[in-house]
Amino acid sequence: MSRRWRPAARGDHNNDEGVNPYAPPAAPAPPAAALAGAVPDNEPVPAPAGAGRPADVGPGARAWGGSNARRGGDGPLLADPPERAREGARAGARRAVVPVWVRDRAAARAAVVWAAGHVGHHAAFHGLRLPVYWARLAARAPAGAGRTARTLTTWARDEEGAAARRTLARSADPREVAAFARIDRDHRQVVRLRTAGLVAAMVAVAALVVSARTWPPGHVAAVVLAVVTGLGVAGRSPDRPVTTRAADHVSVPRLTADLITTALGSLGIAQLNRAAAEVRFPSPIVRDGAGWRADIDLPAGVTAGDVADRRDRLASGLRRPVACVWPEGAPDVHTGRLVLWVADKPMNTGRPLVWDLAAKGTVDFFNPFPIGLDPRGRTVTTELMFASGIVGAQPRMGKSFVLRLLALAASLDPRVELHLFDLKGGADWLPLEPVAHAFRIGDDPDDIAYLLADLRALAKDMAHRYKTLRSLGRDVCPEGKTTPALASRRGLGLHPVLLVLDECQRAFEHPAAGKEITMLAEDLARRGPAAGLVVVFATQRPDAKSLPTTIASNASWRFCLRVAGQVENDMVLGTSSYRAGARATMFARTDKGMGYLVGEGDEPVIVRAAYIDADAADKITARARAARLAAGRITGHAAGHAPDNPNPES
Repeated sequence: MSRRWRPAARGDHNNDEGVNPYAPPAAPAPPAAALAGAVPDNEPVPAPAGAGRPADVGPGARAWGGSNARRGGDGPLLADPPERAREGARAGARRAVVPVWVRDRAAARAAVVWAAGHVGHHAAFHGLRLPVYWARLAARAPAGAGRTARTLTTWARDEEGAAARRTLARSADPREVAAFARIDRDHRQVVRLRTAGLVAAMVAVAALVVSARTWPPGHVAAVVLAVVTGLGVAGRSPDRPVTTRAADHVSVPRLTADLITTALGSLGIAQLNRAAAEVRFPSPIVRDGAGWRADIDLPAGVTAGDVADRRDRLASGLRRPVACVWPEGAPDVHTGRLVLWVADKPMNTGRPLVWDLAAKGTVDFFNPFPIGLDPRGRTVTTELMFASGIVGAQPRMGKSFVLRLLALAASLDPRVELHLFDLKGGADWLPLEPVAHAFRIGDDPDDIAYLLADLRALAKDMAHRYKTLRSLGRDVCPEGKTTPALASRRGLGLHPVLLVLDECQRAFEHPAAGKEITMLAEDLARRGPAAGLVVVFATQRPDAKSLPTTIASNASWRFCLRVAGQVENDMVLGTSSYRAGARATMFARTDKGMGYLVGEGDEPVIVRAAYIDADAADKITARARAARLAAGRITGHAAGHAPDNPNPES
C-alpha cells in the first residue's frame, strides 16, 4: 500500500537547505522515557537524533524553532541532524577522537566526582528511607494479597477466553457451535489442570508454614519480610508511589536543542527572533566536565555577546540558576558562534576554592602558576613575568583578594622582590608585610612620599638592569632579557620585581605628587617588564584619571571582575572586548572572585579565583619567609630597614 505524502506547512521548511517540501513525514519519535537511559530525570542530557521533545518544553518551542528538516517532521529540533553530520564529515572541523573530558584530568575528575556524588546521593537518600518504604509496602500487602488471589483465581478458571466462548455459545452457525464444543472441552481440561496445580501449591505452602515452626527465628523473619514485600509490590498504586524522589526533576529540564532555542527566543533580541530558523547546532550537546556544552551558530548579525549580555534571561529560559549558565563567544570561529556551558550546580555556591599552593609547593615566577578554576572545573594558570597588569572591579567584588593572591604566588619564589602598596588603607595586605621589600598601607603624606621614593629607586634600578643586559654576551643573554639563570645570580641584580598598587587612583590623583608618580609609573609599565620589573595596578574604574591611558593601553595582563557597564568593561579588558563577547557586566553580585582573564591564551577566559583568607595568607607568608631566609633574600622593609630608605642598596 502506498503512503500518502502531505505537503509541509508553510514556513515549516527551509528552501536554502534544499529541503523537499513534499517529503514524507518522519517516523514517530520514541517516548521521552526511553531517552533518559541511565541519566536521572533531573539531570540535563544530550539531545539524540530523533529524541522526543521533553514535556516541559511547550508547543511554542516548535513554533519558534527552525526548519522541518532539522526537526524530523513533527519531532523536536535536532542538535546534530543527519544532513548536518554528513556535511561536517566532508568539510567541517574534525572532532577529537578521545573526548576532551577524558583527556583533561580536571574535566575527567569533575565528571567522576559528579557521577559519584549523584550515585552516592541517591544511595544515601533511599537507604535512609528504606524502613519507611517497607512500611508503605507492608500497609499495601493486604491489597496485594487480594490482587494476587484474584489473579490466581482468574488464571485457574481460564477466564481469558470467556468473552470468546460466550460469543460462540450464542451463535446459531453450526461451524461456530462445533468450534465452541471443542473450545469448551479444552477449557474444562485446562481448568482441571490449573485447579489441581493451584491446590497442590496451596498444600505446599501450608506444609511450609507448619514446618516453619522448627526454623531459626532469623529465617522465619526473612521469609515473612520477603512475602510481605512481594505482596506490597503487588498491591502498589500508580498514583501513590512507594519511594520518594531524591531530586526534583521538574525544575531542571533536560538540556536539549528545543529548550535552548526556546530560551534564545525569550531574550528579546529582535533580529534573533526574526531569523529563528537560522539557529544551528554544529555539534551535539555533550558532557563537558561538571556540566554540559552546546555549540550554537546564531543568525547572521547576532553575536555571542548579545546573548551573554542577557545571561539572566537565558538562565530563566533554561530554568536554571544564573550561576549555572555560562555563555561565551568563540571569535576564532566567528562572532556568531555561541559556546553555552551549563553547570550541574552553581559555580558561586559550595565551599570556597582551595588554592593548589595553599599548603605546600613553590612558584617559579618565570612559569605559569595556578590562580583558580574555569567554569568547567579546570585549573587556570597565569604568568606575570614580562607583563604589566590591571585588575578592575566594582567595590566588594574581590579585587584586592585577587591582587593579594598574585602577590602570595610571587612570594613563593624567593627571587621575586615585592613592592606592595595598598592606598585604600585596609588590613587586606598585612599578612604579606614579612616578605615585602617595600610596604605601605594608606595614602597619608608620608605614605605617598614613601611610594614616590620607591618609584624613583625602581626607575634607577631599571636603568641599571638595561645597562647590565647590554653588557652580557649574546651567549649568556641571547634575547636581551633576564632569564631564570640570570635572575638566580644575585650579583647581577636581574631578579624579578613585582610592584603592586591597590587603589592606584589615590596616587595618580594626588594633588602634589600625582604628576611625578604618573610619569614614573608609565615608564615602568612601558619599559619595566622586559627588564624583569612587573607592575600590576588595581582600581574600581580605570578611566583616564584613575589609571593613565598609557598604562592601560600597555597592559598585557588583565583581570576584570564585575563592572557596571560597557565603558568600564572595555577600560579593563581592552577596546572592543565587550563587543567580542567578553562581558564582565554579566556577573552577579554573588559572583565574588569571578571575572574575565585576558593575557593567558588567545581568548578571554572566565576564572573563579581561589579564596585565601587572612589566616591562610599568614601561613603562606610564613612558608615564603622561611624560604627567603634560607636563600638569603630578606631585604628592605622585611629586613627592618627604615621606612624613609626603602632601597638601601640603590
